[in-house]
Amino acid sequence: MKALFFWEKAGGLTLEHKCNPYGPLLALAMEKLDVHLELGDYAFEKVYLEEKRETFDVLHFNWIRHFYLAEDLESAVARLSHFVENVNYAKRLGYRIVWTMHNFYPHERRFPDLDHLAQLSMCQLADHVMVHCEYAAGLARQFFYRTENLHVIQHGNYIDAYPNEISQADARAKLEIADDAFVYLFTGNVRPYKGIDRLVEMFGKVADERSVLLLMMHTGMFPEYVEEIKDAIKDDDRILAFTSSFFKSVEF
Repeated sequence: MKALFFWEKAGGLTLEHKCNPYGPLLALAMEKLDVHLELGDYAFEKVYLEEKRETFDVLHFNWIRHFYLAEDLESAVARLSHFVENVNYAKRLGYRIVWTMHNFYPHERRFPDLDHLAQLSMCQLADHVMVHCEYAAGLARQFFYRTENLHVIQHGNYIDAYPNEISQADARAKLEIADDAFVYLFTGNVRPYKGIDRLVEMFGKVADERSVLLLMMHTGMFPEYVEEIKDAIKDDDRILAFTSSFFKSVEF
């Protein structure tokens, strides 16, 4: 079986690609089950669906916000309407529709009512909906009225996705962190909804003098927010910040 997999707009489906490894790891696992994933085209037009139908049976969606994201509400509504129309067209062509509802709603919500409509639409259009925990399944039932073919599949781990070639002692030495320090760690994309500013504030209130807050920050999405955090931590030498554009290694 072959499926068009709508994951991230950049990156790929191998661990050589510098992107969230969820997609590549899933692709590797599915190959063992004789299911081949290929990145789908977010342009997602009818001609594309017609061309791919001969060799692909399934459309697997993940982050649907990419399909209707726009600066103004009118454009976003038009884009969502167009997307829903094309999903319906895909169903008429014989595609099976799968959606993984990673989040209750998108991380950043410019038009909340439209986000709700998008989630509701996918829950009604998809042949199968997947979530990562029972709590999320309950939300899908309560708010989006999805009751059938709703599958709970636990999120996979990333253990083998990144090199693990340095000991704790060597890592602390490289980062100039004392062996007996208690380390709080944030790592990943810096996005306002994650509340890193609040983390910094609470660390300042509750952590003792032997504690360290280590911020390993991907800066590509919200650089202004990163600068706010840097400004907030400049007077606390217990907070160490390292930044990366994600597409190159962090330089310590």
